[in-house]
Amino acid sequence: MADLLLLIPLGLCLWGLKFCRGINEDALSKSGTDALRGVLALGILFVHTAQYCPGGILFSLMKKLGYLIVAPFFFLSGYSLMKQHMRQQDYAKGFLRKRLLTVLLPYLVATALYWSYYQLLGRPYGLMALLELFAQGKSLVSFGWFIPAVLSFYLAFWALMKLCKRSYGTIILGSAVWFFLYTLICLGLKFGQWWYISAFPAVLGMIWAYKETGIQTALAKGYWPRLIAALGCFAGLLILENRVGSSNLRILLKSCAAISFAWIVILLLYKLHLGNPVLQLLGQLSMEIYLMQGLAIMLPRSRWFYVESPILYGLLIILLSISFAAVVHIAFRGMPKKPTR
Repeated sequence: MADLLLLIPLGLCLWGLKFCRGINEDALSKSGTDALRGVLALGILFVHTAQYCPGGILFSLMKKLGYLIVAPFFFLSGYSLMKQHMRQQDYAKGFLRKRLLTVLLPYLVATALYWSYYQLLGRPYGLMALLELFAQGKSLVSFGWFIPAVLSFYLAFWALMKLCKRSYGTIILGSAVWFFLYTLICLGLKFGQWWYISAFPAVLGMIWAYKETGIQTALAKGYWPRLIAALGCFAGLLILENRVGSSNLRILLKSCAAISFAWIVILLLYKLHLGNPVLQLLGQLSMEIYLMQGLAIMLPRSRWFYVESPILYGLLIILLSISFAAVVHIAFRGMPKKPTR
């Protein structure tokens, strides 16, 4: 029965979907990336819902897809940063305020909300306890690792902009080095592999932004061979990952699979035009949905009431996540505008 919940994202993705006979040159425009973020936000929401609401064959498979769905988010972050830097002469000026605060402040508000919830449960967290959680690669905000990971990328990109100015190739190379170092740091701190296996597609996004004209020309001349190659690469990596015995090699293969998956998603965006107001709205709420879904998972099965039905529980998670996200989003409308690409 839980599989019925998947009709929601399926219906939203099909609503307004158009097949492009040529290449959709607006694939990575604001409307295109907003719609894609909406799809990805739904995907992550259902991945986490499936972890707490078992049942159904397809629904159970969702548990394993989290690291893949996060990968296009990192791609879009890398694409956006590089594109904005290439377009704006003074993009580095005010970058920290525009980028960091619009992510950090909602994260801090979400942390306060989670802290208040745990206080009501009689599980208080002091400052030292919060720092200890972070040192272990954890967060009071459920699934909150994504925000510190993105913030570290923003800081690295800002430093590279300051050092390398308009040398875009050097910035891309420096970002690749940063993600390698970032992975080593996460490994050294024994953080969960989700901290790093999906992060490198940000570099792919930067390359895409830098070479976008040439990439679009190549896709216009031979789209289908490139899509088939990407699908074949992705399938091969998944097969190898399930057969190797070494955990380190498996992590490397999963990281490469995340890059391939992001590549496939972006290629599909050049052929399939996503477009309906709900996906657009969810895309604008994507960060807040990520932050608030943990509370939406806990509340319906708390000490105050317990929803037994898996279907009803799953629906409540979805509705509460989006509702909480909308409240946090509205609360920060007066902040500097969040990046839209």
